[in-house]
Amino acid sequence: MFSLVLDTCKNIVDTYMETFKPLIEKFNAEVVVISDGEIESALEQEYPVYEYFGDYSNLEEYCFSLCRNDHIIIIRNGWKLEQKFVENLGESLLILDKNTFITCKCRIYYSPDKFAEIKVPLVFNKKNTEAVEKSIDCVIEDYGLLESCIENIEKNLWKLIKYKAYDIVYNWWRYISEEDKDGNLRLKFLEALEKIKLKLNLEEQYKIEDLFRNEEFGEYKKYLNTKRLYLEKKEGYRDLVKNNIKKLNVSSKNTFLTYFIPLFMEDGDLLIYFLETIGMDLTKTYISYFLSSHENFYDKLYNFLISIDLPKEIKMKNNKRVYLFKEITRTYITEMSAKADDIEKKQKLVQVFVDYTNYAIYTVNDRMRKNANIFIDQETKFIIEIDKAIGKLNQGNIEDAIDLLLNAAKIYPAMEKAIMYYIQKLRIENQVKPYKLSICMIVKDEEKNLDRCLSSLKPLVDSGLAELIIVDTGSKDDTISIAKKYTDKVFLHPWQGSFSEARNYSISLAQGEYIFIIDADEELEPEGVNELIETFNSDGYWKYSTYTLKVKNFSNVELTKYSINTQALIFKNDGTFYYEGSVHNQPMYKLPIKHLDAVVLHYGYIMADEEVREKKFKRTATLLKKELAKDPHNIYYRFQLSVSYGMYGDEKEALRHVQQYMEILENKEVVTPRELMYYAHAARVYLRNLMYDDALRICDKALKIQPDYIDLVFYKAAVLFKKEEYEPAIKYLKNYLDLYDDFLQRDIAGNDSLVFYTLDSRNEALKMLLISYYRLKKYTECIELGLSVIDYQLLPEIATIMIECAFESERYKELADIYKNIVLTFNERELRDSFVYLMQEIFKKFTPEKVRKCLEAFRNLDIEDDFIDLLKVNDILNTGNSEDLDAYFIGIDKIDKNILIDVEMLKKYKNALKFTLINPFIVDSLPDERILSLLDTYLGTLCQLVANNREDLLSQKELLFLNSILDALDELSKKNPGNALKYIKLAASSYEEIAKPLNIFVANMFRT
Repeated sequence: MFSLVLDTCKNIVDTYMETFKPLIEKFNAEVVVISDGEIESALEQEYPVYEYFGDYSNLEEYCFSLCRNDHIIIIRNGWKLEQKFVENLGESLLILDKNTFITCKCRIYYSPDKFAEIKVPLVFNKKNTEAVEKSIDCVIEDYGLLESCIENIEKNLWKLIKYKAYDIVYNWWRYISEEDKDGNLRLKFLEALEKIKLKLNLEEQYKIEDLFRNEEFGEYKKYLNTKRLYLEKKEGYRDLVKNNIKKLNVSSKNTFLTYFIPLFMEDGDLLIYFLETIGMDLTKTYISYFLSSHENFYDKLYNFLISIDLPKEIKMKNNKRVYLFKEITRTYITEMSAKADDIEKKQKLVQVFVDYTNYAIYTVNDRMRKNANIFIDQETKFIIEIDKAIGKLNQGNIEDAIDLLLNAAKIYPAMEKAIMYYIQKLRIENQVKPYKLSICMIVKDEEKNLDRCLSSLKPLVDSGLAELIIVDTGSKDDTISIAKKYTDKVFLHPWQGSFSEARNYSISLAQGEYIFIIDADEELEPEGVNELIETFNSDGYWKYSTYTLKVKNFSNVELTKYSINTQALIFKNDGTFYYEGSVHNQPMYKLPIKHLDAVVLHYGYIMADEEVREKKFKRTATLLKKELAKDPHNIYYRFQLSVSYGMYGDEKEALRHVQQYMEILENKEVVTPRELMYYAHAARVYLRNLMYDDALRICDKALKIQPDYIDLVFYKAAVLFKKEEYEPAIKYLKNYLDLYDDFLQRDIAGNDSLVFYTLDSRNEALKMLLISYYRLKKYTECIELGLSVIDYQLLPEIATIMIECAFESERYKELADIYKNIVLTFNERELRDSFVYLMQEIFKKFTPEKVRKCLEAFRNLDIEDDFIDLLKVNDILNTGNSEDLDAYFIGIDKIDKNILIDVEMLKKYKNALKFTLINPFIVDSLPDERILSLLDTYLGTLCQLVANNREDLLSQKELLFLNSILDALDELSKKNPGNALKYIKLAASSYEEIAKPLNIFVANMFRT
């Protein structure tokens, strides 16, 4: 068994699919496609398609993470494969074992007519790093370097460097140099090469550079020679390096020269010399490039900046270097503001902001001293305001200083986040907080939800306890105007592709002691508002760093389906709190934690609008895939991607990601609480994919660790029920119901790592328990359980079982009471008609004596009801007792009018039949013969209505269904089974709800 990864372009996927079709079918291979765009053909064949967003150095690892099998074939873009290659590969796969991997020869074309032949891995062994190599006798023709050249330079360079094919790198460069007229492609090549070299050791760098040191393109030769001088550090090297820098012909195009910056970062004097030489504009360009494209560069730059003796620099007159330092610190702030989330980056951002203000004040004063009439630009106005704020701080006037800082942020928005973090630092250090709570929200196009949410929060704001901060990330509807009705703290912040970034911006604006996070598609229950007001007005609230609330997540419009979790939503605003993760943003909070009873109602999982559902799924899945490209083995993101696919309805893809993360999890000895949730999700996905043994294995392992994890108890019960192991199913169903009664008071319910999805499944558990008793013929237990839990909502789904068990255990009075106290009380005609019909069907099954006893119990009900009248008439007819002829004829009159002739009654009878047939719990509890009888009666009722010219009482679905069945029967009578089957399929597609009864009907029809 192996996995086949096609790392290719969308326009040649079909070719690869066709080439490997024999192997895929022969070995039942798993197929994964990694492409540069959407691939319809691959999707139609139900192969998963991914776009890769990460660093190409991790591409193979990413491929491994996508595959379930240990042996993985990665087919590269640009490979031309002959049929002989596939045949040889197939033979090798037959003898492949866990201790081997496969290589083959590959001709890599670096120009249309020139190639180099090397050996490359073909079938990887992802688990056994000491596997033995086996070679197959065939050659791959690789034209990947020549296809989509400019888009894939970095990817192809990584491929060659992983092969250690440095000569091919150079030969490819020579070919590009010959073809590249304007030099742009060569610049892209060198920029990508330098970026890659940062991740290589010095020996590997030298091997590559030795090939390029005589290239005269641009300044690359000088760059390489200068770099070598610096690294070898021979006597007098500093002067030689400076001399070379002075002679450089620098421009914004020569981006490879930016790599002098990380090279010189530990030598401050050389770095400053280089930056002064290239000038202010290129310094900003180069620094900005590195901060945006190299993840950890900010840390090296920060260390350089704090190594500068700032007091000494700003004491010197006419110090031009201060202007340079100002530009570097300003560039740092503008680039890092959106990334400064965790405490380390926040503190560094604030420190660089302080340094920037010192340098900037120096430059403004210096310019004014030289020219009193200088132009006052935006930055200068900002610095003047900052200078005033510093004056107020020196006087100890904190609030006035903060007002000036807030005004400065409006003047120069690029500095806003740094200023807000600086203000938070001031408030913390001086213990000045105007509010106890800052409610922080991020919104976009939430006009349907926002008013409901803000109305629920209004009492908190009106109490003076809280401020309300709303950050809009780009609404096109009426969201902003709704927000402004509740607060004047509405901020516009462009969407940056990360929920955490938006969250962190919102909390940077908070001035309260604590931060309360809530979304527009949520609302706080009134009791929760009162609890928050009481809590934060009491003594000792400040002892806790974090507060949790209960969140009830609804998933249907009727608000009957939901999950519940405990979630940390209130956090101490001490400068250390932040969010991380681009999509399912995670709060990084501190202990101790206080659990509150307040409940937040969440409506965001209700996806009534298909377009919104599609859009939300694509957005979430894309963000998660980007994160996984950076970190392929991140179980959390893999879990969330599986959850997203499950909510979208793609159970196959949800299963794929479960299998991928469980391969990692099941090898771990210690399981954390959050990982238990991953187990629970895996059990749910296995259950939905009918993989009962896998679900059972997962449940058993996790329940040994956490026996009261209610979801796992439910899933194990459901699996046992599906496997028809009713005795153990009963044990776990009872366990689930016991847990359900007090679950929210248990310690596990307060664990904010967990979400509980089965707290809305009590009725489903009861139904499974009733059916289990019924299947085991434990009729007394069944009827007693049913009587103890039955209600209006549950009755329609358990009516058949309850009626039958009442007959089996002769509990007729209880059955009559159900009819009187539940069926008739709710005055739901369809429920009543269905119950009546089921009663009449049961009468056919049992002895006249049992029927008589049941009728006696119903006749004793002191109520006016046409069904009771019918029972009385039936009793007169069955017993031959005609003493009360008046009652007899009155009864017949009632029946004729209300039951037998009245078309409306016939319609209700039809609806009762339909209700019975589409109810899976009723259908699952009946034998095939009963289901056939019900369906036959239903079809007869439809025909009767049509015969009475009352087609208007049938839905379009019912008409199409009836006509298709009649056409099928007609074709069958003509001995045309093929045509009959065609009409049966039409009937099935028109009425999917009656799938099981129709399958039984078809099987019987063709059998007879």
